[in-house]
Amino acid sequence: MTRNLNWEIGGTHPSTSSDPYGHWTRVSGKDFLVDFRPGKKPYRIVLERQEIDRSDPDKLYLPFAAILDGKSLVPVIQREVDVKAEAETRLPRAEPTPGVDGTIFPVPLPESTLNETGTIADPKWCPPARCGKTPAIVAVIDDGIAFPNRRFQLPDSESRVEYAWIQDAPFDRKRNTVPFGREYRRDEIDTVLAEHEEEDDILREFGLADLLHAQQPSAFKHASHGTAVLDLAGGYDLSQAEIAENVRLITVQLPGIANWDGSGSVLGWFVAWGVQYILQRARLIEKELGMPVPVFINLSYGLSGGPHDGTHWLELIVEHLLENHRKRSDCPEPPKPDRIAELVTVTGNDFLRRRHASIKAASKGSVTLDLPWRVPPGDPSSSALEVWLPADATGIQVDVTSPSGPPLTAWPPQQPDPGAVLRSDLCDGSKDPQNVIAQLSLEDPYWAGPKKRVTLIVAPTDTDILDTQRPPAPSGLWQIAVTATVKKGQSLTAWVQREELPLGYPNRGGSGYLDDPENPRFTSPGDWSEHDYHDAVVRRFGSLSGTATGYTSLVIGGYRDGDRRLALYSGASSPETTTKLPTALLPSDCSRVLAGILTTGNRSGATFSLTGTSAAGPLAVRMLAERVGKVENKGAIKVLADLAAAGEKVIGGEPKWAPNLDTRPADRHPIPRPVTRGPELRAGEARILFKENTPTKYRLDRPVTRGRITERD
Repeated sequence: MTRNLNWEIGGTHPSTSSDPYGHWTRVSGKDFLVDFRPGKKPYRIVLERQEIDRSDPDKLYLPFAAILDGKSLVPVIQREVDVKAEAETRLPRAEPTPGVDGTIFPVPLPESTLNETGTIADPKWCPPARCGKTPAIVAVIDDGIAFPNRRFQLPDSESRVEYAWIQDAPFDRKRNTVPFGREYRRDEIDTVLAEHEEEDDILREFGLADLLHAQQPSAFKHASHGTAVLDLAGGYDLSQAEIAENVRLITVQLPGIANWDGSGSVLGWFVAWGVQYILQRARLIEKELGMPVPVFINLSYGLSGGPHDGTHWLELIVEHLLENHRKRSDCPEPPKPDRIAELVTVTGNDFLRRRHASIKAASKGSVTLDLPWRVPPGDPSSSALEVWLPADATGIQVDVTSPSGPPLTAWPPQQPDPGAVLRSDLCDGSKDPQNVIAQLSLEDPYWAGPKKRVTLIVAPTDTDILDTQRPPAPSGLWQIAVTATVKKGQSLTAWVQREELPLGYPNRGGSGYLDDPENPRFTSPGDWSEHDYHDAVVRRFGSLSGTATGYTSLVIGGYRDGDRRLALYSGASSPETTTKLPTALLPSDCSRVLAGILTTGNRSGATFSLTGTSAAGPLAVRMLAERVGKVENKGAIKVLADLAAAGEKVIGGEPKWAPNLDTRPADRHPIPRPVTRGPELRAGEARILFKENTPTKYRLDRPVTRGRITERD
């Protein structure tokens, strides 16, 4: 089957045509994305150039796109407009392009969600009847958060959740305190808790278990990712009230359908709005209490793609919001030089998933990164691969060979001008521009960052369930070779974008993996290999989450509590990709065979085991919130380092539960040479023991029948 290339100039940075995922979602691949199909959702995110007050901590904008006239790109939610009228729009610093522009993203929100009153009011807050002397705010941004659970209440049934923002809930015009969705205050939560006996009725009252209207009512099920994370970060038994009253909670529940987006182009904006919201509410609480209140934000949301050097637009926005919050001086009491506001992220779970590749130039000149990308069959979702190059890389050429077609060489035919985006569509040979099965783009540079990006997006390999006549992409081995001229010591790196969905969502396929024959996967005894090898392009080190490389974020990995060894999936840094190291390790599994950490389900008294580094990150939040005094005196990083040192001292005196096995690759002649890696690339400051205040015990706070509360205190 023949393949044709159709070229299209994207635009000039910063412009509305820079993001390949936005262009694919709205133009080339719109028929493949059933949840984001135009016409199904009435809203879109547009990046508008607006006047910016850089001292305003509440303004959400791209700080790196600010120019001399004081303007920057600001995300604005608008209603969908006619495509013809949209095509005639000429946005500043953007070249005219046909059709809809690329960084205009579809918004996965129902029509009843948006605040169209024209105003956003400030909510009220009154100090709770029972509040500790050293309060701290624990905030969680996640999916499916059942905040009425008893683990988030005090013995008198008073909620510790000060604010809860459900981003895809119907908007209430009487409570126009958020730009979209619905916000619940503690007094509203307490009122609902007092009016209902059955916990299912409480969840339905908040729209958390509404099967008829909710987009993805994950809190309706036995367990959800958000509830489990919130419990590990700030859930307590009723017997721990003296500790619990100091830990006040703020929750942000992301839109259900937005979780389908694994690239971060859509979901990332809702995360940024969530961080902005948490810091706004924290300052409101500070004002009423008359004292600074430390804020610890848990974000167990990650990407496999991205530049991995702290310059991802989401990382820069979040860092900017945190910096402005720390330096504000409007607190009634003179705050310390840096107000405490910490973002805790996780290393991710991609260490063994073969999604990362890298090659380092031994000398100045041309270097080629060969990527054998195995795209799975029966996948109803699009897949994406990113290749990152140094900003001064020249002579870029991309060769693509699909599983069922001839090689496509010498792309692009000419190098783009600096700041331009070059994009092409790969069609199925029928001369129909709608029969695009892949999209290839080159950004020079990526936004205002120090790198260039090549992105290949492949259509689903199964379109039977998508209600479209568009042809599927061929499954199998896609061979991608990226060549560039770089300096000695510079690297070409690649990541396959993840497609895993949160707990409770149906599986929509996988993103595939890099099938490198030179990469041994197993050791001689048959265990997983945890090494990189000189002749292989696939790298385990460098699998750190793409949203965990922010300059001030705390990055937590996982280890097994039983034998004290690193969790096999826990991501790692790499000198070729980033200087960011994990901060420390906390338990994410009980043992090699007992996966996960025990936490709560969505109903009070239910238990659930959460595995992955998502279980380790909130434990760090919990430990910091319980040690506010030490954090104020030493800083969060030093507190975690001290805990790690104490943990390693105890672990060093424990007997080893399992012998060290042979780590040489099995059945390899000659035996591959492993790359020497330092332990800090995976472990950071090493392991922290977690023994005190166990999040969930093997007992119930009160009688429960079929997951429902049968009596109240």
